[in-house]
Amino acid sequence: MSLAPILLFAHSRPIHTQKVLEALEKNELAEKSILYIFLDKSENNQDIKQIIFQNWRFKEVIIIEREKNMGLAQNIIVGVTEIIKRHKKAIMVEDDLITSPYFLTYMNNALDFYADNSKIMHISGYNFPFKINIKNDTFFYNVPSSWGWATWERAWNYFEYDLEKRWNNLSKKQKFHFDIEGSNVYASQIEMNLNNQRETWAVRWYLSIFLVDGFVLYPKISLVQNIGFDNTGESKIEVNQYFIATLAQKIEIKSIPLQQNLQFRKRLSFFYKHGASNQIFFIRYYYYQIKSFLKKIFKK
Repeated sequence: MSLAPILLFAHSRPIHTQKVLEALEKNELAEKSILYIFLDKSENNQDIKQIIFQNWRFKEVIIIEREKNMGLAQNIIVGVTEIIKRHKKAIMVEDDLITSPYFLTYMNNALDFYADNSKIMHISGYNFPFKINIKNDTFFYNVPSSWGWATWERAWNYFEYDLEKRWNNLSKKQKFHFDIEGSNVYASQIEMNLNNQRETWAVRWYLSIFLVDGFVLYPKISLVQNIGFDNTGESKIEVNQYFIATLAQKIEIKSIPLQQNLQFRKRLSFFYKHGASNQIFFIRYYYYQIKSFLKKIFKK
C-alpha cells in the first residue's frame, strides 16, 4: 500500500498549528508519510514559521508559502487540486484539528480499500458527538465532513466551483434533501457564498458529491477533534456542541452495505436544528421523540 500524502493548511494560529503537528507525528504512519504544509499569507507568518520549520518526524516536510493571502477556501482548493494530481490521493487537515494516533492508518486503509469504488468519494475522519447503533466501525452517509478527510483524484475531478448554475438547477425537493430536510445549515452556506458574504470550499464539495449521488465513509467514533471554536478562525464563532470526549484508537475497514445510514441522518438533522451542547442534545432529542410518539398515539 502506497501512503497518501498529508496536506496541512495553516494561516495565522501558531499555537493551534503546534498542537496539530504534535498530534499528527504521534500517528503510526507519520514517519513514512510526506507532509505538505500550505502556509497562507498573514501577519503571523513569522510565528507560524517558527513552528512548521521545526524538525517534525515525517518522511519529508514540504512547505508551500503563499505570496499573498488567498483565504482558506482558495488555499484548500488550489492545494488539493495540485497535490492530488501528483499523488492521485491525499489526506487533508486544517490548523485546528487534533487527530487520533490511528487517524493516518484509518485514512490510508480506507483509501486503499475503496480506491476502485467510484461511488465512494470522500473519507471522513470526524464524526459528531452522538452515538448510533451499528455493529461495524464504519458507515456511509452522503454529506462530507471537512474536519480531517481524504479523497482520490477520480473523485476530486467532480469538484464544482460554480455554485450558482448548479444550485439554481436543483428542484425545490432536491434543495430540501440537500439541506438535510430543511435544517438550514447547507442552504444558508450556499446563499452566503452566492451573495459574496462568505467564500467557502466545503459546501461546494458537498454539492459536487450530491450531484453525482456519491457516498462518504464515516467512522462510528471520531478520530478528529476540532479545537478551533475559540474565536480564532475565519468563522469567528465559539461553541462546544462539536466536542468529542474520546477519540477512536482503531477503526476496522471492511466491506459494508453501500447505503446511507438513515439513523445517522435523522440524528444529524435533529442535532443541527436543536443541539446546543452534548448534554442538552440528548435530553432534547428524546423529549421530541417521546412527544412525537405521544401525538401519534392520541391521534389514533
